[in-house]
Amino acid sequence: MSDLHKIQITGRLGKNPERHDTPQFKEAKASIGVNNSFKEGNDWKNVTTWYPIAFYNHLADKAMKLEKGQKVFIDGKLSVKTFMKDGQEQKYTKIVVNDFFVCSDVKSAAKTKQPVADDNYDDFDDVPF
Repeated sequence: MSDLHKIQITGRLGKNPERHDTPQFKEAKASIGVNNSFKEGNDWKNVTTWYPIAFYNHLADKAMKLEKGQKVFIDGKLSVKTFMKDGQEQKYTKIVVNDFFVCSDVKSAAKTKQPVADDNYDDFDDVPF
C-alpha cells in the first residue's frame, strides 16, 4: 500500500489572498482559521487555529476572487520547508491547495450570525519564501 499525503480542511479566510508571482509560477497566499470547541470544567472554550495556505498557477487565479471571512473547503497537502534564522533552524509548514470550493460568502455568514475570521491570525510574512 502506498502512502497518502492529503489534508482536507474547512474554515474561514483570515485575509484576502495576495499574489506573489514569479517567472516560473503564479502563487496566491492566504490563511484559513479553523474553530475548535472543547469543554474545560463547566465552560465551553473556542479556539481558532490558523494555517497558511498557498494556491498555485490556475488555482492562484481562482483564489483571487475569494474574500476575507468566506468559508472554504480546502483539499491539499502539507509542505514543510526548513530555513535558518538568527543561526537557528526554523520550519515553516503550509497547506498547498490542490482544489477548493466556497461553502459560504461573507454576507451569508453575517445573516446567520456565524463568526467571521478576525485579524488575529499569525503573520507569516517573516518567512523567507
